[in-house]
Amino acid sequence: MESSIRSLSQVHERLADLFQMHQEALLDGDLTRAGELLREFGTRIRAHIRHEEDVLMPVYRERVDYGRLGDPAHLLDEHRQIQEQLEQLQHRVAALRSDDSRLSRELVALVEEEWRFKQLLEHHNQREDRTFYPCLDEKTSPEERAVLLEDAGLTEEKAR
Repeated sequence: MESSIRSLSQVHERLADLFQMHQEALLDGDLTRAGELLREFGTRIRAHIRHEEDVLMPVYRERVDYGRLGDPAHLLDEHRQIQEQLEQLQHRVAALRSDDSRLSRELVALVEEEWRFKQLLEHHNQREDRTFYPCLDEKTSPEERAVLLEDAGLTEEKAR
């Protein structure tokens, strides 16, 4: 089967599933598990971003006439925003205490903040799925795509 950069959408889906598991743990009151899942999410998304920026972005900049919608500066700025917001979420989750009388209030505020984070992430993923990945597929050979995808975290073992 021929490699496709579009297959990186699978990584987005797995990340979304992991974030959902984190949120479910929050709602179940399992703050320890919620924190662990968010840390795992953070590790995986940072690796995904690193791969895109270090491996894919140089090829994209060199070969693609990307125009305004696919401008690498937008993608990189979104990566920065995602990482900054994620760091804030991780600090908030780490500060939660089950014996805190304000826990319910803190959880509501956190869920609202996480909703905004998910909106940013979904918008960014759509931009990549509709522009970044298809353009890379178009401008690379099957052999090049196989090399570009080599360390992308597409297998479960690499994603863990």
